[in-house]
Amino acid sequence: MIFVTHKSDHADEKAQADALRRYLRDKTAGRRASEYVYPQEHGGSVIAWVGCSETEQRKYEGSRRFRKPGPWCEVLGRDTSISGDHALMAFLEMRSSGDLKEDAYEWALLLREVASNRVRALRKFRAAGLEIVARQSCRQLSSSPSAANCRGLVSAKYLKRGEGLRPLKYLRTDTD
Repeated sequence: MIFVTHKSDHADEKAQADALRRYLRDKTAGRRASEYVYPQEHGGSVIAWVGCSETEQRKYEGSRRFRKPGPWCEVLGRDTSISGDHALMAFLEMRSSGDLKEDAYEWALLLREVASNRVRALRKFRAAGLEIVARQSCRQLSSSPSAANCRGLVSAKYLKRGEGLRPLKYLRTDTD
Protein backbone atom coordinates (compact mmCIF):
# COMPACT_ATOMS: atom_id res chain seq x y z
CA MET A 1 0.00 0.00 0.00
CA ILE A 2 1.34 3.43 -0.91
CA PHE A 3 0.71 6.37 1.41
CA VAL A 4 0.83 9.81 -0.11
CA THR A 5 0.98 12.75 2.23
CA HIS A 6 0.24 16.32 1.26
CA LYS A 7 3.43 17.46 3.00
CA SER A 8 6.67 16.05 1.66
CA ASP A 9 8.86 17.18 4.55
CA HIS A 10 9.17 14.48 7.21
CA ALA A 11 9.80 17.06 9.95
CA ASP A 12 6.45 18.71 9.19
CA GLU A 13 4.79 15.31 9.30
CA LYS A 14 6.32 14.56 12.71
CA ALA A 15 5.18 17.95 13.98
CA GLN A 16 1.67 17.24 12.76
CA ALA A 17 1.78 13.78 14.35
CA ASP A 18 2.70 15.42 17.67
CA ALA A 19 -0.16 17.90 17.21
CA LEU A 20 -2.50 14.95 16.56
CA ARG A 21 -1.40 13.36 19.85
CA ARG A 22 -2.06 16.64 21.73
CA TYR A 23 -5.40 17.04 19.93
CA LEU A 24 -6.59 13.55 20.90
CA ARG A 25 -5.27 13.91 24.46
CA ASP A 26 -7.22 17.14 24.95
CA LYS A 27 -10.34 15.77 23.24
CA THR A 28 -10.24 12.69 25.50
CA ALA A 29 -10.02 14.91 28.58
CA GLY A 30 -12.73 17.24 27.26
CA ARG A 31 -10.45 20.29 27.28
CA ARG A 32 -10.84 23.26 25.00
CA ALA A 33 -8.32 25.93 24.09
CA SER A 34 -8.35 28.88 26.47
CA GLU A 35 -9.27 32.15 24.82
CA TYR A 36 -8.50 34.27 27.87
CA VAL A 37 -5.55 34.36 30.29
CA TYR A 38 -4.77 36.05 33.59
CA PRO A 39 -1.37 36.64 35.26
CA GLN A 40 -0.38 34.67 38.32
CA GLU A 41 2.76 35.37 40.39
CA HIS A 42 4.85 32.62 41.91
CA GLY A 43 7.22 33.73 44.64
CA GLY A 44 6.87 37.39 43.76
CA SER A 45 9.06 37.26 40.66
CA VAL A 46 7.84 34.63 38.23
CA ILE A 47 4.69 35.40 36.28
CA ALA A 48 2.69 32.68 34.59
CA TRP A 49 -0.28 33.11 32.32
CA VAL A 50 -3.14 30.83 33.30
CA GLY A 51 -5.91 30.00 30.82
CA CYS A 52 -9.49 30.72 31.79
CA SER A 53 -12.95 31.21 30.36
CA GLU A 54 -14.59 34.51 29.54
CA THR A 55 -16.58 34.60 32.78
CA GLU A 56 -13.51 33.79 34.91
CA GLN A 57 -11.38 36.47 33.28
CA ARG A 58 -13.64 39.21 34.68
CA LYS A 59 -12.61 38.21 38.22
CA TYR A 60 -8.88 38.70 37.74
CA GLU A 61 -7.02 41.96 37.35
CA GLY A 62 -4.68 42.17 34.38
CA SER A 63 -6.49 39.48 32.42
CA ARG A 64 -6.61 39.72 28.66
CA ARG A 65 -7.83 37.93 25.61
CA PHE A 66 -5.32 35.39 24.32
CA ARG A 67 -7.14 34.61 21.09
CA LYS A 68 -6.13 36.81 18.19
CA PRO A 69 -8.12 37.30 14.98
CA GLY A 70 -7.49 34.61 12.43
CA PRO A 71 -7.71 30.83 12.24
CA TRP A 72 -8.44 29.09 15.53
CA CYS A 73 -8.80 25.45 16.54
CA GLU A 74 -11.28 24.83 19.36
CA VAL A 75 -8.95 22.26 20.94
CA LEU A 76 -5.39 23.36 20.11
CA GLY A 77 -5.92 27.11 19.84
CA ARG A 78 -3.46 28.78 17.49
CA ASP A 79 -2.17 25.47 16.12
CA THR A 80 -4.52 24.76 13.22
CA SER A 81 -2.52 21.93 11.66
CA ILE A 82 -5.17 19.35 12.60
CA SER A 83 -8.30 21.41 11.95
CA GLY A 84 -6.87 22.59 8.62
CA ASP A 85 -6.32 19.05 7.30
CA HIS A 86 -9.64 18.18 5.64
CA ALA A 87 -8.93 14.47 5.24
CA LEU A 88 -7.91 14.07 8.88
CA MET A 89 -10.89 16.07 10.12
CA ALA A 90 -13.24 13.98 7.95
CA PHE A 91 -11.91 10.84 9.65
CA LEU A 92 -12.21 12.33 13.14
CA GLU A 93 -15.71 13.67 12.49
CA MET A 94 -16.89 10.27 11.26
CA ARG A 95 -15.59 8.68 14.47
CA SER A 96 -17.48 11.08 16.76
CA SER A 97 -21.07 10.28 17.65
CA GLY A 98 -22.11 13.42 19.50
CA ASP A 99 -22.41 11.70 22.90
CA LEU A 100 -19.67 12.90 25.26
CA LYS A 101 -19.15 9.58 27.05
CA GLU A 102 -19.01 7.53 23.87
CA ASP A 103 -16.73 10.08 22.23
CA ALA A 104 -14.33 10.09 25.19
CA TYR A 105 -14.02 6.33 24.84
CA GLU A 106 -13.49 6.62 21.07
CA TRP A 107 -10.86 9.36 21.48
CA ALA A 108 -9.06 7.21 24.06
CA LEU A 109 -8.88 4.32 21.58
CA LEU A 110 -7.48 6.62 18.91
CA LEU A 111 -5.04 8.12 21.42
CA ARG A 112 -3.71 4.67 22.27
CA GLU A 113 -3.10 4.00 18.59
CA VAL A 114 -1.35 7.35 18.17
CA ALA A 115 0.77 6.75 21.27
CA SER A 116 2.19 3.54 19.81
CA ASN A 117 3.38 5.16 16.55
CA ARG A 118 2.37 8.75 15.80
CA VAL A 119 3.46 9.04 12.19
CA ARG A 120 1.98 5.69 11.15
CA ALA A 121 -1.32 6.55 12.87
CA LEU A 122 -1.37 9.97 11.19
CA ARG A 123 -0.87 8.38 7.77
CA LYS A 124 -3.51 5.75 8.47
CA PHE A 125 -6.07 8.30 9.69
CA ARG A 126 -5.37 10.61 6.76
CA ALA A 127 -5.73 7.75 4.24
CA ALA A 128 -9.07 6.77 5.78
CA GLY A 129 -10.15 10.41 5.68
CA LEU A 130 -9.17 10.72 2.01
CA GLU A 131 -11.30 7.67 1.28
CA ILE A 132 -14.24 9.26 3.10
CA VAL A 133 -13.82 12.51 1.18
CA ALA A 134 -13.52 10.65 -2.14
CA ARG A 135 -16.67 8.62 -1.52
CA GLN A 136 -18.60 11.69 -0.50
CA SER A 137 -17.47 13.64 -3.55
CA CYS A 138 -18.58 10.75 -5.81
CA ARG A 139 -22.03 10.91 -4.23
CA GLN A 140 -22.32 14.62 -4.84
CA LEU A 141 -21.15 14.64 -8.46
CA SER A 142 -23.65 16.56 -10.52
CA SER A 143 -22.52 14.83 -13.73
CA SER A 144 -23.65 11.38 -12.58
CA PRO A 145 -27.17 10.57 -13.81
CA SER A 146 -30.00 9.68 -11.47
CA ALA A 147 -31.25 6.10 -11.23
CA ALA A 148 -34.35 6.91 -13.29
CA ASN A 149 -32.27 8.26 -16.17
CA CYS A 150 -29.82 5.34 -16.21
CA ARG A 151 -32.30 3.05 -17.97
CA GLY A 152 -32.49 5.47 -20.89
CA LEU A 153 -28.71 5.34 -21.34
CA VAL A 154 -28.68 1.57 -21.96
CA SER A 155 -28.89 0.37 -25.57
CA ALA A 156 -32.18 -1.23 -26.63
CA LYS A 157 -30.55 -4.55 -27.50
CA TYR A 158 -29.47 -4.98 -23.87
CA LEU A 159 -32.89 -4.07 -22.48
CA LYS A 160 -34.81 -6.94 -24.13
CA ARG A 161 -34.86 -10.38 -22.61
CA GLY A 162 -32.35 -12.88 -23.93
CA GLU A 163 -33.48 -15.59 -26.34
CA GLY A 164 -30.42 -17.78 -26.40
CA LEU A 165 -29.66 -21.12 -24.74
CA ARG A 166 -29.92 -21.10 -20.97
CA PRO A 167 -27.73 -23.85 -19.56
CA LEU A 168 -29.39 -23.95 -16.13
CA LYS A 169 -32.94 -24.17 -17.51
CA TYR A 170 -34.78 -26.62 -19.72
CA LEU A 171 -34.48 -26.07 -23.40
CA ARG A 172 -37.33 -24.23 -25.06
CA THR A 173 -39.44 -26.27 -27.39
CA ASP A 174 -42.35 -25.42 -29.59
CA THR A 175 -44.63 -27.67 -27.55
CA ASP A 176 -44.14 -25.70 -24.34
